[in-house]
Amino acid sequence: MSKPTNKVTPISRGRSSDGGNGNYGERLARLEEQIKHTATKEDIQRIRVWVLSGVLGGMLGGMGVAAGLAVTIVKLFFSP
Repeated sequence: MSKPTNKVTPISRGRSSDGGNGNYGERLARLEEQIKHTATKEDIQRIRVWVLSGVLGGMLGGMGVAAGLAVTIVKLFFSP
């Protein structure tokens, strides 16, 4: 049998990166404020749908313009 080990280290109050005392409440508040500005899964899906619909609409519009040009060219050059 192996001897049980305790590798748990208690969290000690250290110094923060800005040189002050390590105040966990302030650090947590800053992290929570930054999280408010990150995109959610729903935001990403909305953007994905918007981009795909734009690409699909552009492709269909381009095909319509190409078909119109083709018909015009055929009428101009091949009509008696």
